[in-house]
Parts: sequence; C-alpha cells; structure tokens
Amino acid sequence: MSTIYQALSNVQADLKAPKNNKNSFGNYNYRSAEDILEAVKPLLAREMLTMTLSDKVIQVGDKNYIEATVTVFDVSKADEPISVTAYAREAVDKKGMDDAQITGAASSYARKYALNGMFNIDDTKDADTDEHTKQRQKVERTVNTDLSKSGADQEEAVRVKKAKEDINRDLESLNYITDDAKKAFVKNVLGKEKIETLNDAYSVGDAIDNEINEAGQPYDYHSDEGAKG
Repeated sequence: MSTIYQALSNVQADLKAPKNNKNSFGNYNYRSAEDILEAVKPLLAREMLTMTLSDKVIQVGDKNYIEATVTVFDVSKADEPISVTAYAREAVDKKGMDDAQITGAASSYARKYALNGMFNIDDTKDADTDEHTKQRQKVERTVNTDLSKSGADQEEAVRVKKAKEDINRDLESLNYITDDAKKAFVKNVLGKEKIETLNDAYSVGDAIDNEINEAGQPYDYHSDEGAKG
C-alpha cells in the first residue's frame, strides 16, 4: 500500500519547475514560487495529495522573520501530514515600501524556500552542472573575507562582518548567486568590489532594498499563487 512518503517521492521525482524568470542584472534565469506551484499542483492531484502554505512572524533578537510552512496531506488515507518550514528576514527599512510590502516580500522568499525543501529542489545549480555550487563557494570566500583591521575599530569590524553576512544572504535571496553577479552588484553601488566600512554596507543594503522594490511584488494573501520568489 502506498504511503504519503511514497507519493511525495513520486512528486519529487517527476517535478520539473522551469526557471521562467530572468534576472537582467545578473544575466541568468531563476524560478519563483509561482513556477513551483504551477508545476507541482497537477502532480499532487495525481498522487491524491493536497498542500497548504502558511506564514507567521517570529522575532529573533531584534529582528523579525517570516516563518513559512508548507504542509502536504494525503487525502485518501489518514497518514500524518509532512511539513517543511523556512525563514526569511524582514528588512528594517525599505525605501518606497510600506510595512505590508516589506512583510509580503519576506513571505515570498520564505515560501519559495519552504517549497524547495518540500519538493527537493536545489536552487543553487542546474541539474546538469556543478558550476553554480563552485561559484557559490568562491562567492562566500570573497564576500565574507575578514576585514583588514589596520586603522579600523575592532567593534566596527565585527559589525561590518555581520552586515556582509546579511548582505550575502540578501543577494542570494535576489538570485545573485554567481561570484561575478555579486561583485558586479557591489561594484555598481560602491565603485569597488569589496565592502570595507559600515557606510559601504548601508549603501549596498539600500541598493538591495531598491532592487526588491523595483523587481518584486508583495505577496497576495488571497491567493496561494501570489508569491513572488
């Protein structure tokens, strides 16, 4: 007798979620939550499964995060449902966006990552190459390189390092995965490829906020297909 795990495994094996969106700045394609939902719904129906998406706001330290949960149920039997949870941080401030839009943007990202986890989607590389994985490892070494402490206050250095980690994560949320794409984004903002001061970090952060505001759409809570990943 088929179980919910066997049915979910069938969905994962057959799911093809194309990268239908183009990042013009980084010059590569990526998939959104809508792409995943459109591709997975027929497969869920075939396997007699249904799915829900839910969000809640949680506070970690002084920052707000959106916790998105994907839950899959077997409609034909009383198996226990399967849930996957993912998180995305709300920006403290985004120029040109109100509070609802800030929360909606974080919800979109969190839902996309929860869907990736549920359906075993690797968003860091294409199926036929490990190029993006190698590039990502190189990016992490470059973007998170320790600051030179010469002439810099140690406390600021720690704060800059933390800001760089946040920026690295936020750039990946915007699908700037490759080394060249990340360096090009930073250089376009600062005129140089490295973030060295808090002012540098603030400038790059503002540019990221503007990118989200211009390219993303807030999640429509009246429709499961309103997410913009």
